[in-house]
Amino acid sequence: MRTIARKLHRTIMFAEGMALYPLEIRLARLLLNLGASHGRSTNDGILIEKPISQSRMGQLINASRPRINAQLQAWKSERLIGVRQHRIVIFNKRSLQIISRHSDPAA
Repeated sequence: MRTIARKLHRTIMFAEGMALYPLEIRLARLLLNLGASHGRSTNDGILIEKPISQSRMGQLINASRPRINAQLQAWKSERLIGVRQHRIVIFNKRSLQIISRHSDPAA
C-alpha cells in the first residue's frame, strides 16, 4: 500500500506541475532533483554527473527542446548554472530553490 501511495503521490505531483507551473519552475525543480540524486559537490557548485540531453529534459517536464535551451542559456548568462564536459553545474543552488518554490501559476 505504501508503494502504491508513493507512486500515486508522485503521479499527482507531476500532473499538478505540468498543469500549473511555468517552464522556469519545472526546469529548476528538475535540475535540483538531478543535483540531489546525481550531483557531486565541487569548488564551483554541484556537478550533475549524469549527462542529460535537452530533449530528455523536455520529455521529463513536458517542454520543447528549444524552450529548454533558451531557459538554460538565460540561466547560464545569469551564472546560475554552467556546462562542463556536457554536464550541468549548478553554481547558485539557492537561486534555483527560490525559483522552484514559486507557487503562483501566474508568476
